[in-house]
Amino acid sequence: MGKIDSYKNKKLILSDSLSKAAFLNFLCVLVGAGVRFIFRHAEELRPDMQDINFALLGMVIAIVRVMLTAVIFMMANRRIKAVIANEGFADPDKLKEEMNPAGSTLLTAYSTRQLLQVWGVILVAANLLQEFCGRMYQNAMDQLQSYYIGENMVSNEAVSVYNSTHGFKYIGMITALIIGFFVTGVFLNDRKLMVLSAVMMVAFAIAFGMFQMFTLKFADRSIGIVWTAVIYHLTNTVVLFLFSQYTRKNHHC
Repeated sequence: MGKIDSYKNKKLILSDSLSKAAFLNFLCVLVGAGVRFIFRHAEELRPDMQDINFALLGMVIAIVRVMLTAVIFMMANRRIKAVIANEGFADPDKLKEEMNPAGSTLLTAYSTRQLLQVWGVILVAANLLQEFCGRMYQNAMDQLQSYYIGENMVSNEAVSVYNSTHGFKYIGMITALIIGFFVTGVFLNDRKLMVLSAVMMVAFAIAFGMFQMFTLKFADRSIGIVWTAVIYHLTNTVVLFLFSQYTRKNHHC
């Protein structure tokens, strides 16, 4: 039974890692948003990324998030390697009975490790891309402002340009997450996850091409809502967490 127990442990490694990563992403977003809200000047419409203090804060948060995400998946990989070492010794019939209740998809430890590697790369890369693309987008907006708009970034023209181009900052990251959902669906032979990836792609495309930014007044402060950013952050936190719980409940991995 000791060998079988090591198998049983593997069924939670992937979902646990994804839920931890989702919680970490949510915590980082919450900290960043809270600090910006507290220290942002009332009625200021200039994007936060053009404030050097907020830019440095974002860099620190990004470094911490990348390092902790890497640690989460490195530890998970170490756990699954221990299971792989014993995989050839378990009773296949007993293994199927314990790991495949109600006809759910059975992943080998090796396949689980492959999915861990896929998601580890995706989430670490997405966080790195978020910081890198943010800096590049900031440089592009600074140049555009100096060439065509002048120093004041609160004009209607500037807000329009910011809104219509902001989605470019998130294309790489949202695409990586969509690929992760789809690849997991392929591994698990789950069409619902494949459909989820298509829905996320369509939602982002609609937000990018049709939705306009609007300004929300809260506690005497102006908060600009950009829908492409909202969709990405929701995908990287709430959707990722729900996805982890879905794989945990339905596929026991």
